[in-house]
Amino acid sequence: MRLKATFQNDDRRLIPPVRKRRAHARNTDRALVVPSQAVQIGQDKSFVYVSVDGTVEMRVVQPGAVADTMTVIEDGLKPGSR
Repeated sequence: MRLKATFQNDDRRLIPPVRKRRAHARNTDRALVVPSQAVQIGQDKSFVYVSVDGTVEMRVVQPGAVADTMTVIEDGLKPGSR
């Protein structure tokens, strides 16, 4: 028997398993990369935490290729973000 359920997860304690992505080779002159462990996977989106003026904000990102321990961020972050 297989069951499927939906849970409230306001405090983000429940997260799905991490799925590794295989990257296709592509030339990119300027890629924005972050450590792969910085990319968190929520129920319906990927996100990173960013430090802004002494506070921390969650930013939704579009992760791209993964190489070793680094992940390319396709959208959602600007260069220089911490």
